[in-house]
Amino acid sequence: MRSDAYRSMRALEDDYWWHRALRDFIHRHIADRKKVLDIGCGTGGTLASIKAEEAAGVDFSHEALSLSAQRGLKGLVMGSATDLPMRESHFDAVLLIDVLYHRNVGDERAALRECARVLRPGGVLVMQVPAYDWLWGRHDMETHGARRYTRSRIKELVKDSGLEIVKAGYRNLLPLPAAIILRKSASGGGLSRLPPWLNNILYICATAENLLAEAIPLPAGLSVFCVAQKAAKRAA
Repeated sequence: MRSDAYRSMRALEDDYWWHRALRDFIHRHIADRKKVLDIGCGTGGTLASIKAEEAAGVDFSHEALSLSAQRGLKGLVMGSATDLPMRESHFDAVLLIDVLYHRNVGDERAALRECARVLRPGGVLVMQVPAYDWLWGRHDMETHGARRYTRSRIKELVKDSGLEIVKAGYRNLLPLPAAIILRKSASGGGLSRLPPWLNNILYICATAENLLAEAIPLPAGLSVFCVAQKAAKRAA
């Protein structure tokens, strides 16, 4: 991403409704996991929220890692999603949040194979990506995006990696109509600070939608998510 995009993310992500609801979603799927890796950890908001015996972050950007380190985070490593500098079968959970779409991930399948490689048998991958090519806009260019996805495309890619899909679907349905308008506007639909009352209302709505998405598949959304698992070793 551009330098100003990293600085904007760092300024917003601790309190902004979108990030708070996303962290709630992530925590629900990695509860009790002892060793967690955040691939593309960015400025560290998600990593800082993880309560685990070992929480590691990898990112290709020196600036992102520097901003993460300012939080006092440990276990930060520079590296690529397609060639992780981590041991095989080490982590109980791997996060790949809004990373696979990035133009620096030239080989999507290689990135997902790396996720599978570093996961322990029984470990989980929690992934999110932006949805729908037709939503492409200025914000994607500012964050150095290269592609957007559908649920069927993500399921195909994850299955090819050898992981078993637990759940896949859409998130962030409620803000989709506004995003359709904003992404095509001159402003690009990027994130900006909101009045606290509005931020809290949107967080409450997003929290309710998280619960709804757990119960029934949403028909659409700004994001595609997937929770997948590495097969446990069979007893001899």
